[in-house]
Amino acid sequence: MPRTALFFVPVTLLSWATTQHSLKGKMEIKLRKEVEDQLIGSLRRYWKQEEDEDLGDLRAKLFLKFILQEVGPNVYNQAIADAQAYMQDKTAEMEITCYAEESTYWAKQNKAPRR
Repeated sequence: MPRTALFFVPVTLLSWATTQHSLKGKMEIKLRKEVEDQLIGSLRRYWKQEEDEDLGDLRAKLFLKFILQEVGPNVYNQAIADAQAYMQDKTAEMEITCYAEESTYWAKQNKAPRR
């Protein structure tokens, strides 16, 4: 009987995925073939190292599908929340870093020496 373990898909690999949203708000993560193959190889290697068992391609593919369906949306939502917080911080900084003093023409004229 195979034992189960927790796996975490690196965010950088998920960023190579494309997401598709339906009108009902469900999200499906579709990986490019080369990324899927890389992840399947990683799962098989991990399983062999940690469980000392061979994980076949089919089992690894099914396990990856489960991870993407179960864990993927949590990682995706957290990444979106982190990106939103980052952008909000940067937007708040714009008021300070991108500020231009207004209505300065007459103030400069009044300070300039008259001829």
